[in-house]
Parts: sequence; C-alpha cells; structure tokens
Amino acid sequence: MNSKFLPVVMAFSLGCTAVATAQKQYKINLREGEAKVRKILAEKAATEGKTLGRTQAAPTPATVTYWSGTINYDAYQFPFTMLGTDPREGPATTVIPVYVIPVKIVLPDGSVWDPATVAVPNRANAIDGTINSPIFGKSSWMNGGVNLGYTQYTDAFQRGSFWKDLHEEGRNYHILFQPVVQREVEWDVPSNLGTQTPGAFNGGNMAEIDINWFDEQQQSYIASAGVPGNALPFFLTYNTCEGQFDGVELTGCFAGAYHSTTFASNQPYLNAPWEGFVPDLFILSHELGETLGDPFTNNVSPCWFDTNMETGDPVQSFGMTVPFAGYDYTLEDLVFYDWFTANYPARHSVNQQYTFMGVYKYPCSGTLTKTGLNLVFGPPSPSK
Repeated sequence: MNSKFLPVVMAFSLGCTAVATAQKQYKINLREGEAKVRKILAEKAATEGKTLGRTQAAPTPATVTYWSGTINYDAYQFPFTMLGTDPREGPATTVIPVYVIPVKIVLPDGSVWDPATVAVPNRANAIDGTINSPIFGKSSWMNGGVNLGYTQYTDAFQRGSFWKDLHEEGRNYHILFQPVVQREVEWDVPSNLGTQTPGAFNGGNMAEIDINWFDEQQQSYIASAGVPGNALPFFLTYNTCEGQFDGVELTGCFAGAYHSTTFASNQPYLNAPWEGFVPDLFILSHELGETLGDPFTNNVSPCWFDTNMETGDPVQSFGMTVPFAGYDYTLEDLVFYDWFTANYPARHSVNQQYTFMGVYKYPCSGTLTKTGLNLVFGPPSPSK
C-alpha cells in the first residue's frame, strides 16, 4: 500500500453545531494519490487525442456554473476557475444539481461493496447517511465569532474564503449543492482489475479497483444516462480505493477517490466512498471542496506546493467532528483562497485565516517567482 499515517486533529468550534474534540491517526494519502490519478487520466486522454480540463472560457447554459479569476504575483498572472459566481460582484445564490449515483461494486472474488447495505446509526444506510449530512444539509457555522450562515459545509467554507469581499448586500452569497439521487448501478469488476486490500478505517479490507476501468465506467455513465451538462455527477461507493493494473496485477491503492472532467464534454465529476482509509464523509468533503475550487482541474497558482489550487490537499491530515441529526460526521479542513496567493496577512478570508479551521498561520511558503522557487520559513513579506 502506498499510504502513510498522518495525524488528524479534531478541534473546532461551529457555534450552534456542537463539535467533539479528539485526536486520531488515519491511514490516508490523498494528495500524492490524486496527483497520480491526474497524470494517468491525462495520459489516457492524450492517447485518445483529447485534453483533460477546460480552457478558460465563458460559461454556457449547458455547463455547470463557474467563474474565472486571476492571481497576480511577482509580475505573473495565474488563471483559475471556481464553481458559482464571482463573490466580488455582489449577492448571488447558485444552486448546482449534484446527481448522486450509488455504485454497487462486485469484485472478481464475488465480494459485494454496496453503500445501500451499509448500516449507519440513525440513517437508513450509507446513501441516506450521505444525503442527510452537513455536506447537503444545513448547519450553523461560526468562525471565531463570525456567523458564516446556516448552510452547507462547502458553502460556509467558500463564504469564509472570500468573506471580506462580501459586502453587506453580498452576505446573501451562496453556492449550494442540491442532491438528486439516482437509481443505484451495479458494476462487476473484470478479472485482474479488482481485489480486496487491507487498510480500511474500520479495520477490515477495502475494494481496490483499477483506476482506468473505474474511470471508464463513470464517463460512460455520464455520456449515456442523460446527466445534464449543468449538473455535477457524484459516484458514491463504499470502502473503495484506486490502484492500477500493470499488465500482471494491481499495483496497490494509491488514491482513495478523485475528481476530474469528462473527455467528451469537460463536465466536472467526482467519486468518493462512504468510509475507506478514513471514516464516513471525510473523503467526500475533500473531493467536493476541491471540485468547488478547481472544477476543471486546470487551475494555476504561484504556490509551488499545490499549483492546481486543490483546497483539500494541503490540509489532508486535519479534520473535524460535526454532529448532525444524530450522527457524528468527520469532515476535512479546507484551504482558503489566500493560502494559494501567498497574501500575508490574508486579504480576503474571515478572520484573516488560511484554512477553515485556522490550522495554518501563514500562506504557502513555496512560491514561483521570476528568479525561481522562493522558500520562506516563518511570516513571509507582504505580497506584491
């Protein structure tokens, strides 16, 4: 297994949403895994004469709603896109349909990995546990005495990321994900492309599946099932991870999930399991946060650590416990926009923080400049 143990610190105040404080260690390797996924899928797209990721262009009615911006740093311009509308342009509520597609995985050994049959306290199953959660339901989110609203987690995060840009009339700014649950699909994994592997958070095995085969199933579904172009397809599995078949055998899981875009239409989509390396919706909060902040997987920032502005990768080891309707969920911290810009102090975020939980006191310390890579240890100089 290409994984490692990282501490997950759970300590955060959410106002009306009570939070338990604890420290645990989870087996997780999201950043390195997603980088490998992106490389594999880009290479596959190239062999088919296609490009992975959308160029910076104006949205159309058939495209998920997004906006574009530019980070100016050291005389360079770094373009990016995010879902929703530009928070600097005033109040707007964007509702993005999320087509939730439960996936029943059947491995070659006959074992079944089905979110519909997973028992979850105070929920019908893992599908219900995902829909009836802080991801799609609403909670009160407080940040250092600032009320970010009664809303979904990723919406509270994005509002906090651009809080200083939301003038009084802009406090009605929202990006909401509306779940649209689809009929469950069953995918039978071909011989050699799926196996059981140890390392699950629950102490048992996970279902390891070949990344190329898995991605083909998702893209085929999107193309054939009539998913609207303005919707975000989300494939919900149970206790899965991705490896790669090297012609002889699977090489071991290197990713717990990922987000990407379709080759045919550049439509953003994501997958995430209920459980896996980490409990319940930790991975989904990571992937949905990154889809929000880098929907077409082609963002660019001056931050050498994460040029793609993947909001979950820099804090993949930090999480929080969020009680919601009788169940304690585990969600990941996410990085604010200011962290990628190298602004110091932070210019846009709530309480001048660099992450939702405030675990980083300074922005990205490695930035790309005209003279090369600039590494700063401690407080950086104010950005240009």
